[in-house]
Amino acid sequence: MLLERFINKFIPYGINKDIVELSHAKNFVGVCIISLVASLFYAGLYYYLHYYKATYAVILAEIIMLSSLLILKHFGSLIHAANVFIISLTCLLIWLTYHLGGLYSATAYWFILPPLTATFIAGTRSGYVWSIICLVITSTFYLLQYIKYVFPIIPINDPLLLQYIAICGLNVVIICMAYFYEQGKKDSLEKLRYIAYHDTTTSLPNRLAYEEFLEIISKKSHESFSICSICIDKMQRINDIFGKKIGNLLLTEIAQRIKRHILNTDMIALISKDEFKVVIEHSGDSGVIKEIAHILLLALKIPYHIKNHEIRITISIGIAIYPTNTNNIVLMDRYADIAVARAKDLGGDNHQFFTETLAGQELLLADIEKNLPYALVRNELYLNFQLLFDAQDTKRIVSLEALLRWNNKDIGDIPSSVFIPIAERSGIINQLGEWALKAACQQYMKWLDLHLVDNRISLAVNISVHQLYDENFLNTIDRILNETGIHPRNLELEVTETVIISDLSHAASILHELNKMGIRTVIDDFGAGYTSLSYLAQLPVSVIKIDKSLVDNMLSNSSNSAIIESLIDLAHKMNLKVVVEGIETIEQLNFIRKIHCDYAQGFYLSKPLDIINTQKILAKK
Repeated sequence: MLLERFINKFIPYGINKDIVELSHAKNFVGVCIISLVASLFYAGLYYYLHYYKATYAVILAEIIMLSSLLILKHFGSLIHAANVFIISLTCLLIWLTYHLGGLYSATAYWFILPPLTATFIAGTRSGYVWSIICLVITSTFYLLQYIKYVFPIIPINDPLLLQYIAICGLNVVIICMAYFYEQGKKDSLEKLRYIAYHDTTTSLPNRLAYEEFLEIISKKSHESFSICSICIDKMQRINDIFGKKIGNLLLTEIAQRIKRHILNTDMIALISKDEFKVVIEHSGDSGVIKEIAHILLLALKIPYHIKNHEIRITISIGIAIYPTNTNNIVLMDRYADIAVARAKDLGGDNHQFFTETLAGQELLLADIEKNLPYALVRNELYLNFQLLFDAQDTKRIVSLEALLRWNNKDIGDIPSSVFIPIAERSGIINQLGEWALKAACQQYMKWLDLHLVDNRISLAVNISVHQLYDENFLNTIDRILNETGIHPRNLELEVTETVIISDLSHAASILHELNKMGIRTVIDDFGAGYTSLSYLAQLPVSVIKIDKSLVDNMLSNSSNSAIIESLIDLAHKMNLKVVVEGIETIEQLNFIRKIHCDYAQGFYLSKPLDIINTQKILAKK
C-alpha cells in the first residue's frame, strides 16, 4: 500500500484515464525505484573496488535517470521520460563496457536491459527499436575487439568478483521488473473490472454488476428481499432542456440521495440513463418497503440546484418482493419492471407493487406484440367507420372517420388503444397505417359508385407521427390516390395536436405539400395537450376536433364549457371549422349547438360501425 501511494505521487491525473498508459507509467516508476537501489549498490561496489570513476559515472547516470520522474510528473509525457531514462542507462552501460574491457566485461550482459526496459515501460514497438540499437552497440564492440582494438586497462584487482556480482544483480533486476509487471497487470485488471461493473457517470454498479448480485443473493434462498425499480419521469426532456452534462450531474445527485435513504448493505445500481435498481435485503415486509418507497418519492422530489439551474423531478417506483411474488430471480427483476411501467402509466410520481393482475396484463401484451406483425398476412385487420354530423342538422352526414380494428383468432378483438402503441414501438405502424388508408379509400370509392356518398361527404383517416415524418409519406399518399382513384378533395387526414407540436416546422412543410395536393388536414384531440390556436396560423388546417377530455364534464364544469366556447369562437375567427368529439347525451349536443359548433361526433349520434351497418345508414340518409 505504501509503495502504491509512492508510485501514484509521480503519475499525473491525465494518465489515469488510459489504463494501458497508466500501467506503463506504474512500470516506469517501478523501474526507477529498481535503478535507484541497483545504482546505490553498484556505486558502493565500485567504490569498494577502488574504481572511483565508475562510481561517479553510476551516480551521475542515476541522477539523470531519476530526473525522468520529474518529466513524467510535471509534463505528463511518459515517452519523453522513458527516453531520457533509457538513453542514460545505455550511455552508462557503453561507458562501463568500454572502460572494463569490452564484451569480456561484466557489464556487457546488461545490454539486455535497455530493450527489456523499453518494452516494460513504453510497449513492444519501443522495445524493438532499442533491441536494434543495443545490437548495433554490441556489434560495434565486437568489431573493435575483432580488429584488436586496445581497450583501457581494467583498474580492478578482482574482475571475477565483479563478473559474479554483475550476473547476480542482473537476475535480481529482471525478477524485480517481473514483479512490477505482474503487479501492474493485476492493477489494470482490477481497473478494467471496475470499469466493466460500474457506471462512469455516477460510479454506481451497472446492469452487469446488478445481475451478478442477483445471482449471489439467489443462492441465499432462505432470505427475503425486495427489488425496487426507480425510473425518473421524463428524463429525456430534462436532457433536451438542460443538456446531457447537466443531466449526468443530476443523475449523480439522485444517486447520492438514494444512498442516503437506504442501508449500506443494500444494493443500488444504475441500469440505464433514467432507471435505478435498489435491492433491499432481509426485507419482504410490504409495509416497510412501502414506507421506503414513500420516503424516496418525497426525497427525490426536492428541487436540485445544479450550476445555477433549479431542476424538479418526479419518479416512478415498481416493487417486487421475494419470495412473495416468485422464487425466480429473473422473473423478480422483470416483475419490478412491470410494476414501474404501471406506475408510469398512472402518470408517474407514485409507487406500485407487482400483482398477479399486472402479470396477466403483461402476458397479454407480450402475446399481442408477438402476433401483431402477422396481422396483415393473416387478413386479421378490418375497418370500422364512425359518422360525423352537422351539429345544427344531425340528419346530415358530413364525414366518415375510418378506424382501424384487429381481430386475432386466438386473442379476439383487440382495442386500437392497445395495439397501436405496440405497433409504434415495434416499427410496423407505417405498414398498418398504409393498409388502413388504402382500404378506407377503396371502400369509399365503392360507396361512391353505389351513390351512397358524394362530394359533400368526406373520408377521414388518422395518421400517426411515424407515418407523417416518414421520408416516403408523400409518395405513399400520392400512390394510394392513384391506385384507388379517390379525389384528394374527398380525403381528410387527421393528425393529433401533439404530433404537430413535436416538430412544428417539419410538420408545416408536410401539411403544405398535402394542401397542394388538395388534401385537407384535421387537427385531432385538440385541447388534450398544447392547447393553443397560435401555431395553427402557420399551418394549412381546415378543421380542429376538440378532445373528448374537455367534453366529458363541460356541463358540470363551467371552466371546461368556457374553454370550449372560447376555442370555437377563436377558431371561427381564423376561418376554421370545429368538431366536438365524445357527444354522448342530448344535453351535450344542445349545448354545442347553442355555442355554434360546426360538427358533432359521438356515441349519442353514432357508434363506430362495421362496413355493412355503415352502408345501411348511408343508404337511409
